[in-house]
Amino acid sequence: MEQNQKYTCFVISPLGQEGSPERMNADQVLDYLIIPTLTRCGFSKENIVRSDKIAEPGRISEHIASCIEASELCIIDLTGLNANVMYEYGLRKGYGKPYIVLAQKGQPLPFDVYDDRTIFYDISEVPALIAAQEALEKFTEAIKAKGFIESKGPESVTSISERLKSIEAKLDSALNVIQSATKTTGNVTHRGAEVDDILTQLSPIQAFNYALTQRDLKLGEDLMPVLEGALSKERFIDQVVAQLTSMGSAKAARILEENWDYVASNFTFKQRYEEVGCYISYCNRADCEPEHLEKLVATIEGLLDEAPSPKDRAGLYNQKNRLYFGAYTTLEAKGEVHPEYLETAIQALEKAIKLNGDEPSYYYNLATCQRKKGDLDAAVDAISKCMDLDSNDDDHLKLAYELYTEKKDPRAAETLKKLAEVNPYLAKLVQKKKKS
Repeated sequence: MEQNQKYTCFVISPLGQEGSPERMNADQVLDYLIIPTLTRCGFSKENIVRSDKIAEPGRISEHIASCIEASELCIIDLTGLNANVMYEYGLRKGYGKPYIVLAQKGQPLPFDVYDDRTIFYDISEVPALIAAQEALEKFTEAIKAKGFIESKGPESVTSISERLKSIEAKLDSALNVIQSATKTTGNVTHRGAEVDDILTQLSPIQAFNYALTQRDLKLGEDLMPVLEGALSKERFIDQVVAQLTSMGSAKAARILEENWDYVASNFTFKQRYEEVGCYISYCNRADCEPEHLEKLVATIEGLLDEAPSPKDRAGLYNQKNRLYFGAYTTLEAKGEVHPEYLETAIQALEKAIKLNGDEPSYYYNLATCQRKKGDLDAAVDAISKCMDLDSNDDDHLKLAYELYTEKKDPRAAETLKKLAEVNPYLAKLVQKKKKS
């Protein structure tokens, strides 16, 4: 297609440090997904700009703000829910000008992005990359056909750029406070003045997204009453209560439990599937699986009857495994042994694998169960299949190294080497544990 030198696209993306996995992913998304697609849609490569590619002199924040306002199109990658990206996304949305949202496959999205159509990409596989390119091309052509409809926002570029600089500085300071508190106490129990200051500049929705990205459970709980009044009951339960429940909030879990019948009657299959997973995550964190076993199993069995695909059924059997394995380990810690729970957990995983044998986490979970059962051979077999499917996950590599070491399997050395590449700190920890 003939390229139009007037078309401009600003790419809002998490960047990270030079050479970091975050930067490598951002570069690959730009080079393999965005640029090839937009050039087919008539954009020139020179007019597809990301903040780190801005070469003009002057203040970077002002240039970013100008690009956010003036570009015909913005493409926004929400992978990682980076705080600066979320803020810049809000600015573009506030202008009422066209944008397209991207996210890496598997990325959970904040609830205020719920109504935006999102292209989920996987640049590690050619078919998935082609599918993402086709979706991006379709979205872009539709926006172009409407003439990049423009609607000015109320703030000037100078005002926006100053706010952007202020927010960036405060975010950096706030994150330092959080990281310092984490190193000192192991968790964040008190928010410093800098964190409170930033929250005064955010709406409740933005503040909640901030709480999610920083795993600030207390802040999320504090915001629930405000969000309950601002959202419909369905959205409040689905996108606020459920997310906090999965993070371990007892307050949110109680609300979800009180509304269990409402969820069953009013939510879609996908929503109920996710709510069950969130509640099981809470139970795993709180070690309360036995108390909720009967209710959750009944819910899972009901969902299995209406699951639309083998993949969905496999996912539900995996949730059943999480529930029963959690119940087994919780009771074991109290001196009660229920081998039937462990056996049920293993059987659930075997059914999941029959339905979807390409999911590495199922084999990882199976290896964990078999190890707990004391069947080292079965555990090694399961983790080896997991490694065949995904040898880049640090948790998978850690378990593989431990099992290969127990088995005196020569693959242990190569696995440790790979773990050191993926997560050097974790590799040192497992080595230290082995020596002790």
